[in-house]
Amino acid sequence: MRVFTQDHLWLDYEDGIVILGLTAYAASRFREDAVLKFPAESRLLFPGVPIASLESSGLLHDIRSPLEGFQLGVNRELQRSPHKLTRSPEEEGWLCQIYCPRWQPAGHLSRRGYEAFLETLPAQRQLAAIHS
Repeated sequence: MRVFTQDHLWLDYEDGIVILGLTAYAASRFREDAVLKFPAESRLLFPGVPIASLESSGLLHDIRSPLEGFQLGVNRELQRSPHKLTRSPEEEGWLCQIYCPRWQPAGHLSRRGYEAFLETLPAQRQLAAIHS
């Protein structure tokens, strides 16, 4: 099941594991040569904790966890092939896997809900939400 956040992340949940990534909308705001860095793997995450940092056009952007769980791994392929983040953000461009057996998608948006959310944002606020 895929859900979305207002912070422009997607989450796929199956059997206690969440795969997390940037939405296509968010990824389209970065250059293909953006540099992605991950903190240490295998660590406990809480909402708001950085799961990755993305440097693009000289600016550094933290991507923060929307949930609590144990980070199982990250997509190191993105460091060798950063274009996957912008060309295939919702498939090959996933960021990390998080173990959270009790996670519920309540409070997150369906694809249709996320698209409706994007339409309500003024252009400047859309960018600020991604680049904060």
